[in-house]
Amino acid sequence: MTGLNIIYPDGKTTSKCWQVFEPLMHGWPDSTVSTELILDNRPMCIWGLGLNNKDSALRCIREGKKWLFTDMPYFNRWMGEHTAERCHWRLIPNDIHVTKVRDYPADRAHALGLTLAEWRKKGQHILIAPSSITVNRFVIDSKLDETSWIDSTVAEIKKYTDRPIRLRKKPRNGKLSGPMVETVPLEHDLANCWAVVTSCSIVGVQAAIAGIPVFGHPRGPSAPIANINLSAIEDPAMPDRRLWLNTLTYSQFTKAEMRSGLAREILHQLL
Repeated sequence: MTGLNIIYPDGKTTSKCWQVFEPLMHGWPDSTVSTELILDNRPMCIWGLGLNNKDSALRCIREGKKWLFTDMPYFNRWMGEHTAERCHWRLIPNDIHVTKVRDYPADRAHALGLTLAEWRKKGQHILIAPSSITVNRFVIDSKLDETSWIDSTVAEIKKYTDRPIRLRKKPRNGKLSGPMVETVPLEHDLANCWAVVTSCSIVGVQAAIAGIPVFGHPRGPSAPIANINLSAIEDPAMPDRRLWLNTLTYSQFTKAEMRSGLAREILHQLL
């Protein structure tokens, strides 16, 4: 079993990504950290798509190299230093999100207290939740601007329904983003929601767990249980979500689980 070729252009051990890289170095033997991209026979590991990471990931895809993506998790995310030892972090082999369901048990979902609400058969508005422009350019089109995905998605939805459409962009405040800086809780936008339309946002995961049908991109985390074609907006599919949920929980780990080698044990066969 080979170690990880961790690429970290910033190099600062005070950055949030060190919450992942430090325990991985302990739990994944023969791993090293480099500030420059030098591909070898080991899987490359990166945090997010910032700096030069997007280009490094695209090169791995072009050259058929294995790589491990790390970022914020699907559940129990980092909310500040006081949560550092108990929160989870996302570790995804060869892409930025889980897109294939595997036959994992439900133990990790139960430990996180996750339960699936019944699929919702009523609702009024459609919630659009775009991913960041960086993610959209990575999975959809490198030339997308900030509004083109939103504009084209709204136009497509209006072909098939006259339901009101609500927009929820990713909350941001300086370098911080996500729930810890949101001013409008997601629950507010999901109340009386008929369906959520996203590219790759984790909002789609939260919506599906709440029983709200999701439309998403094939490389998004809700893809295995999401609708792809917006022509079905008035009659969305509502598949079984249990193995999908289990798979998501087996794609994120605490620092202790990375340090102990559990993350390596679960993921190495996919790298």
